[in-house]
Amino acid sequence: MRVAILTVLLWACVTNANAQIELVTSIPIQADQIATSESFAYVAAGNTLTVFDIASPTTPIQLGTVDVPDRIYGMSVKANRAYLATGLEGLHVVEITRNESSSVTIVGLYPTPGQAVDVALIGTHAVISNLMTGLEIVNLQAPQNPIYVATVETPGYQRAVRSSGNLAYVIDQPSGIHSFDLSDPTAPVSVGLHPAGRVPARNVTVQNTRAYVVYQQTGLIEIVDITSPTNPKLLGHYEATGQPEMVAADQTSIVIPKRDDGIEIVNLVDPTAPTVTATYDTSGTARDIAIHGDYLLVADSKSVEILRWR
Repeated sequence: MRVAILTVLLWACVTNANAQIELVTSIPIQADQIATSESFAYVAAGNTLTVFDIASPTTPIQLGTVDVPDRIYGMSVKANRAYLATGLEGLHVVEITRNESSSVTIVGLYPTPGQAVDVALIGTHAVISNLMTGLEIVNLQAPQNPIYVATVETPGYQRAVRSSGNLAYVIDQPSGIHSFDLSDPTAPVSVGLHPAGRVPARNVTVQNTRAYVVYQQTGLIEIVDITSPTNPKLLGHYEATGQPEMVAADQTSIVIPKRDDGIEIVNLVDPTAPTVTATYDTSGTARDIAIHGDYLLVADSKSVEILRWR
């Protein structure tokens, strides 16, 4: 199925000098999460995954949808595959095929012992956050037949998990961010810990040598230097409104979906003095953001909004 989306061009609200955000197009579907890989955009809402071709971001084309048995709690994407953490239903592997017609199909399933709430990719392996039963490492060389490799525990509840190189970073509630070296996936090694603040951390985004830790209850975002994973150092922090669940990051900035308060771009060249460079009010509740080159793709309760931001 290929459905072209009508393009609109509008100027958005801008704050501070030299910052502009332009609405390129809006796709009228509900969205909870969004991720991009190559020319694909993956949009999760409830238990439904919808895939778009965004080779031309001004005219996205819907390629298809697929439903899974439980809610999509988290996902990671690579090329033409999406790996979905689907709660008590485990890990689903979804593949996009492009021939004369396009299809989006489930090609693999791995039942987890706990509630799969997030997933990250390291090489040919998935690292699954299972909420109460630890991190599970699964071999994906044959995506139709994922194979168990190892489990590693943290003290509390495992939530978000991210990867950088051979390292996995997991939010543990209430203790903080734990890092594990998966150079040998059969024998994960605990590397470091950045303790949580006075409330449990909700999410983490890893970009190069920094981790951005999100405390949804308070809106606090910690900027942590992870150059040495064994000795993470707090560089600074930023307090956002709207109780954000996550942030997206590039080399110099973070982009924050602030739910009913729209989105906010914050420059962090100097992490001790975060500077707001732009804001934008989405049509509904901004939940998630993916950075795709010069574009931001915003998962909103009323639509997917594609914004040009540089």
